[in-house]
Amino acid sequence: MAVETTTDFSGPYNANGATVAFGFTFIAMAAAEVAVLLRNSEGVDTVVNPADYTVTLNGDRTGTVTFTTAPATGNEVFVLSDVSFEHSIDREDGAPWKAAPENAVNDRAAARDIWLKGRLGRALVVPVGEDTKCNLADSPN
Repeated sequence: MAVETTTDFSGPYNANGATVAFGFTFIAMAAAEVAVLLRNSEGVDTVVNPADYTVTLNGDRTGTVTFTTAPATGNEVFVLSDVSFEHSIDREDGAPWKAAPENAVNDRAAARDIWLKGRLGRALVVPVGEDTKCNLADSPN
């Protein structure tokens, strides 16, 4: 299956104390590769315990997170890709080639690339050629 999304999270959704289901549009290879983050009104993030929600995957590997108890009003809900970096496919020499395992490997690689791109897009970086050693004492503030 071709990977047609380039995001690694869905949200923010505004919690209202009643809604328990929140959809996501990134691809997830397995339910265990979805995480949920709540951000309170002060901007403090909390990773939600997986025991507090279930993940349902659609045929296109998007899906829905359903909380056992609705998140409290005032929170923002983020549904995150938490892709595994494990490689679980072994090919035998001389074995017949099958498209499904190859597609699964490539889809997982794409999911990892999207996850990494998302993290790097939110990271602090230094310009090319600059020293990467950071000395806060040299900061003008």
